[in-house]
Order: sequence, then structure tokens, then C-alpha cells
Amino acid sequence: TTYVMLRVYVRYSTTDIPSLLPFGKIDEMYLSDDCRYVVGDIYLSALIEKLHLFDETDLFIANLSRFFADRD
Repeated sequence: TTYVMLRVYVRYSTTDIPSLLPFGKIDEMYLSDDCRYVVGDIYLSALIEKLHLFDETDLFIANLSRFFADRD
């Protein structure tokens, strides 16, 4: 079995995403009254298992390229 690790940005407003998604590593997290986001590494298979979470209206997810991640 091949495991694909993704670096993702997840923005949400109410759903407690960091406790619901099994991130391998969280690099950045922001919390405010208006917006919350997390940037971290997660396996594609874990995202597929949690597809039902993506029906939430307050959730946006984007895959971040690792090429740019190492050039901060």
C-alpha cells in the first residue's frame, strides 16, 4: 500500500477540525472569533476516511505544494 502525505491548509469557523482530522504534524494554527485555520501534514487516506466532514458549510481545504513549503 502506498501512503500519500499531503500538506494541507484547512479553514473553518466552528467545527473542531484539529481534533477530528488525524494530522501527523501541525505546522501552524490560528484561532480567532471570526476564523480558524490549521496547516499541517495528513495522509490522503485519512482525508478520504473523513469525507463526511467536508459536507460542513464552514470547512475549506486546500493542498499546499511542498515545493514552496521549504522556501520560507
